[in-house]
Amino acid sequence: MRVTVASLRFVVIRDMFGLPVYGCTAKEFHVDISDWSIAMRLKSDLQLQASYFNRRNSHWEPFIEPWGCSLNMLSSQTEGSSQKIDINSADRLHINASHTFIEESLSLLYQWNDEMDKHAKQKESVKPTGERMPYVLINRTGVDCHVWVDLAEGANARTERIDTAPVLLKDGESLPWRFEDWRRRREQLEAKSHHLGIQFANGQWEWLRRVQVDGEGVKYYSLQPAIDNILHRLAVEVSLDAANLVKKVTLRSPLVVENQTRVAMEVAMCDYRGEMRTDSAVIQPGEDLPLPLMFCHQYAVRARPEQGFGYAWSTQYIFWRDFLGQDARTELCCLPSTVSQSQPLTANDVYIGGRNAQAQRHKNDVVPFFIHFNALCDARNPALYKYPFMRLVMTAPLEIENLLPYPMNFIVVDKTANRRWVSSLEYGGTAAVHAVQPGHLILLSIKIPEAG
Repeated sequence: MRVTVASLRFVVIRDMFGLPVYGCTAKEFHVDISDWSIAMRLKSDLQLQASYFNRRNSHWEPFIEPWGCSLNMLSSQTEGSSQKIDINSADRLHINASHTFIEESLSLLYQWNDEMDKHAKQKESVKPTGERMPYVLINRTGVDCHVWVDLAEGANARTERIDTAPVLLKDGESLPWRFEDWRRRREQLEAKSHHLGIQFANGQWEWLRRVQVDGEGVKYYSLQPAIDNILHRLAVEVSLDAANLVKKVTLRSPLVVENQTRVAMEVAMCDYRGEMRTDSAVIQPGEDLPLPLMFCHQYAVRARPEQGFGYAWSTQYIFWRDFLGQDARTELCCLPSTVSQSQPLTANDVYIGGRNAQAQRHKNDVVPFFIHFNALCDARNPALYKYPFMRLVMTAPLEIENLLPYPMNFIVVDKTANRRWVSSLEYGGTAAVHAVQPGHLILLSIKIPEAG
């Protein structure tokens, strides 16, 4: 007997999202079966190919290249019955074990154990199949907007089983999202491009269509028409949240301020007179803040440590165009809020840092707080001179790391400004020094008490 199979596809699907993980395909093949009564023989020639679904770009990628093999199975029905299976091939087996494939496999293994525990503990609260959304839309533009699934030309929303009605996404909020019905996804496993439509609620720009959200990275879209001869750009950043197994689509401006200091920083935008034009926002250490889309081109940045540290707003401001020149200002200076900005600093001002800094600080301490800025951008991009496609990173002017096997006490002396910074460090600790300026002559004195 001969059985003809047109094609065969075996797919492993991640249940919570309804998204595929692995797929194995066999092209048209024949199965020959003989000797049913005594020793059944089965023979077939297969052309196999295996792929995995790369969540980072939402496309299938090969794991096993097309491979031809012969399958022979012998099953004896007599006493002491046995089965013998032989798989032979004259072709070389090519396996692509990429970093993404290994990461996906380990993630699936860990998730399997986690989900089994959750199902055992929360049988009633576990969401049904496909209930979790594979995308999260985040609005960080400073303007409310409406978003919708932008189907390809000629596609029908009813056929695709997806709602294309616009949904309001307020500034600073997030919205779980999907681009296709999970049942439809299971029926048609071929990878498709996903696009988003965007309309800002301020009414100053036309709607934006065909915004791609498949691959990781940042893409920029022009917003028409120009406002006051400024053609604004929208940055759409797509990143994979491996911990929650979702893709984050962030709508923001191209200008981002990142806090790489060890304290929370407060940031606001001002005009050329130094007057505040936006509300202040706090950036925690290690986090970033996209500046408002409407103001990032024309206004500058002022900063200070979080209000509880007792410092006033910086006496100067940083403008993105400053970093395009040779003599860019790279630091801002914040004076204590109890000191007038016009009051001169005296020589030999002392700042005592460390764990007990607040208790040890002198009453007449007027040492300023310096914030160093570094611009990360592509200098070869000609559009950089027209719009701020850059990331401004805030750091301490000086960091000291103790890799000695002992705790130590140290003094940093700004010889040019006659200021000192006193602190201590445990083994492996790092101290951020904001009381010095990079262009000054800096001296360091170290004492190791345990070393004598």
